[in-house]
Amino acid sequence: MVWLPQSNKTVEIKSLYNFYANSSELKNLIYFQKLSAILERLLVEILTIIVIYYACNCHTLIVSE
Repeated sequence: MVWLPQSNKTVEIKSLYNFYANSSELKNLIYFQKLSAILERLLVEILTIIVIYYACNCHTLIVSE
């Protein structure tokens, strides 16, 4: 059972799926969830590259002195 706050009703998960199955709201939600997951992975990769780059540069600077 799931409570729907906008309608103040409690429904079973099957009927909840049927209620939102053709809804553009659900499609938008899925799209934004996928987009945010991709952006999160991309941000982690970029930050990892930056950290490795600066770690290598600091190591090079220490060795060269």
